[in-house]
Amino acid sequence: MMNSAGKQTKLFPILAILSFIILSGFIYANSLKSPFVMDDYVNILENPFIKFSSFTFDNLKNAATHSLMTRRWIPNASFAINYFIHGQSVFGFHLINIVIHILNAIVLYFLIETTLTLPGQHHKSVREIAFFSTLLWLAHPLQTNAVTYLVQRMTSMMTLFYLLALFCYIKGRLNDSCTGKYLLYSASLLAGLLALFSKENAVMLPIMIFAYDFFFLRKHDQRLNLKKTTFIIGLISVAVVLFCWMILGKNPVQSILDGYQARTFTLGERLLTEPRIIVHYLSLILIPLPGRLNINYDFPVSTAFFAPPQAFLSILVLMGFLLLIVHLFKRNRLLSFAIFWFMGNLFIESSFVGLELIFEHRLYLPAVFFFPAILVPLYGFSLVPKQFIRGVLIMLVAILSIFTVQRNAVWSSSTNLWQDVVDKSPQLSRGHINLGKALLLGKRYREAEKHLFKGIELEPGVSHSYTNLAALYDKQQRFEESIAMSKTALTKRNADLPRIHHNMGIVYQKMNNQHMAIAEVIKAIEINPLFSDAYVTLGSIYGMSGDNVSAEQYLKKALALDPDNGYAYQNLGTAQERQNKLTEALQTFQTALTKANADPLKVNNNLGIVYWRLKDYENSIHHARRAIALDPNYVEAYITLGITLDGSGKSNEATRIFQEAWQRGFDMVGLYIKWANQGLARNNPALAIRYLDRANKLAPGHPQVQTLLNRAKNKKSTTID
Repeated sequence: MMNSAGKQTKLFPILAILSFIILSGFIYANSLKSPFVMDDYVNILENPFIKFSSFTFDNLKNAATHSLMTRRWIPNASFAINYFIHGQSVFGFHLINIVIHILNAIVLYFLIETTLTLPGQHHKSVREIAFFSTLLWLAHPLQTNAVTYLVQRMTSMMTLFYLLALFCYIKGRLNDSCTGKYLLYSASLLAGLLALFSKENAVMLPIMIFAYDFFFLRKHDQRLNLKKTTFIIGLISVAVVLFCWMILGKNPVQSILDGYQARTFTLGERLLTEPRIIVHYLSLILIPLPGRLNINYDFPVSTAFFAPPQAFLSILVLMGFLLLIVHLFKRNRLLSFAIFWFMGNLFIESSFVGLELIFEHRLYLPAVFFFPAILVPLYGFSLVPKQFIRGVLIMLVAILSIFTVQRNAVWSSSTNLWQDVVDKSPQLSRGHINLGKALLLGKRYREAEKHLFKGIELEPGVSHSYTNLAALYDKQQRFEESIAMSKTALTKRNADLPRIHHNMGIVYQKMNNQHMAIAEVIKAIEINPLFSDAYVTLGSIYGMSGDNVSAEQYLKKALALDPDNGYAYQNLGTAQERQNKLTEALQTFQTALTKANADPLKVNNNLGIVYWRLKDYENSIHHARRAIALDPNYVEAYITLGITLDGSGKSNEATRIFQEAWQRGFDMVGLYIKWANQGLARNNPALAIRYLDRANKLAPGHPQVQTLLNRAKNKKSTTID
């Protein structure tokens, strides 16, 4: 019979995994509704390749290989699956990110545990160290940038496969069975390839596997194995070739230099600045106060060794770390490797490649060995009671968890997030531009305009402020100013040409300049034939002009590119209804109701109209009332309801509904006059008199009503004679 200690030993990993799931659920629960931000738009919301209506291998392959980040196949495919299931609802995207974070924690736990039980590693409380190390990494608020920031699934997925590849390699090296060894090596290779096609940083994996083998698995009193060494050198060579192919292309030097064309810093300045950033990264791991965290830094660039003085000091710190790797190799192998791991896994994004200077998600993988390296010596102090250490660690996990919840609260809305950036980086134009855009979407126009002009002041040569100001002026019906601002945006750096031309088309349509509206939207489509919103707008323009055949054609093109576009279904239904394709219109409007960006008020009202025309009065009344329930001031729904009630013989109830529409500001008298004229034109004076009597009750003595009423009565009497 198994004793209690044995049961606890078997149960410990299960309890650890449950703890990771529960803690992750708690600290990320308030992030499940956080909106898409920054690069989420181009990689998810505006990515036509992840938007397909049928789940096929070809569609999934196109999503994986044709998205913006063409080499990140696995995350791209996962975004497509998410979009297929959840559409534009952020909940599903966040849920998958949290699940990946939990899986990373599980793999990390077993990786740390395995490392601490290797020959030469003599540690007590191995599972406890692995458990608390993983909890500290899992709960750390720095991870929000890789978990809550949806597009950084690319980072967390790469980390999952990277750690799994290392873990499988270690297990393969320790396995005595030839079959088991090669199965594990094959699993390591597969996981490594998945990591490589999740994010390019994974090219460092062969080097890290070699380093791990050298630090922990190789017997250092043995002579060097020439065959094995040759194999390892081959692996590193493959990593270098993959690095050049995936990141730098066929001409690495030119590719590196080209990467700086769109940057405000040079290669030399980047190399001088990154040591300071790495020191800053370390400070964030040690002191992760939410007030220090930032999605977008305005980090001052180092222009010389002593400008600022911290540049030279940071270089000395990094040199010290390199020396520590050598110095600690025999004294504290784990800490030595943790430093090597940290520095090596930052190399791609923190050296000479012309990427942006700093992002917190870059620490997601490099930090994984930081915590066990700290906890091992802590548990080694025999004078410190274990209960005290556990209490301190539980308190630390609790504090980090609270910090993560607080940090996630900042992500709750785009306005909150970008206000946080502006508060911490007031001289960063991107912060003001994105805050302005968020305020614009929130209809806080005066504040939005202030921040957008601040963006222009800080970076006058960049297009984004002008583009957003044009959209703001459009919302304020300052159409001439909007067009002028869009034309200015076209002349600036990083101009999104299709979107600017598309926006100009919308404004021209509002100015009743259909010719210019169509011309601008067609320009947008010529530049980007996959721009689904442009087809929706073109369809809407043709629909408003009465060309419903062309409207239907372009709206169907939009839906072929973006099957989840509710607004396209909404407009398509209208075009079909106007062509008397009532059954098709009915199905289209019903589909629109299931989509996130359709207007439920208009769709329900339109369904009411279609059902009325089909003489299905019960369903017509149902949808008209649903529209009124959604917004009691939506007067068009009162008209639909009144007409349906009238048509179904409920004249008194219809009159009451029409009176309510009049009280809510609708020109009901004008509509009655229109209906009366139609009755007279159809030689039905009795119907005209009925409508004019209702109008007379709403506006007694209305001259046009009186004139028409006399005319209708005369016509009625003549008809009787």
